[in-house]
Amino acid sequence: MRRNLFNFFAKIFIALLVFNIMNCVEIYSQKKETAFYLGTVLGGPTPNQISENSSASFKAGINTAFTHTFFKHNQFSFDAEFGFEFISLGYVDKIKKDTTVNVDIHLQNGTVITTPINTYYKTDVNGDMKLNFFKVACFLNYDIKKFTLGIGPNLFFHSGGYDKGQVHVTVGEGGIEGLDQLDLQYNNSSSINRYSLMLAFRVERQVYKKLCLFLQVNRALTPFYERDLVINGYNDKFFLTTASFALKYTL
Repeated sequence: MRRNLFNFFAKIFIALLVFNIMNCVEIYSQKKETAFYLGTVLGGPTPNQISENSSASFKAGINTAFTHTFFKHNQFSFDAEFGFEFISLGYVDKIKKDTTVNVDIHLQNGTVITTPINTYYKTDVNGDMKLNFFKVACFLNYDIKKFTLGIGPNLFFHSGGYDKGQVHVTVGEGGIEGLDQLDLQYNNSSSINRYSLMLAFRVERQVYKKLCLFLQVNRALTPFYERDLVINGYNDKFFLTTASFALKYTL
């Protein structure tokens, strides 16, 4: 139900974006401007609550797009863009909790006694994530001297990649037959939402005629996974968060 509702609003967003673009082209066609940018991006899905024993290693990805200015009046302008992002990261999570296990004790007379033993278990999660996105965005910009500030919605379409890894579980210090350790493989790829609605903020500075540098931060307004993941025994939502740096050239 939630996914169908989001798909409905995503289609409305695209329809409104196309409608605004067509109107701006008709009214302000004499002021249009096309540019291309290429840069790097860091980030990935982050939980609402950061665990003390979890960490992520972000790797430089790719951020590229064509952008078009349809409206420009005084210090205000309106841009629309279509592009691609590749995001890569690794992550680890370590959990240690008390537990109780039942152990069978075999006596010399053949009697078997089952007794509970208080112990603990450790869980080590090692994951790897590579994500491909096509994106459609629009920005309302405001010029301040040599800087341009922009804010607007981004719609990310998940087009490929994976989120998978390994879980290693150890009970106590080991030595309990059949319970000393356990290795599991997991793959969360099928749980990734097809769309992510983002809010973006951009700072741009012209460095030479048709050349600009910009820094952009994106934060998702919708969950990254279709269902909540269990972190340290609690359900938590993840939201895609990225920061990108790029060089923009006006064609």
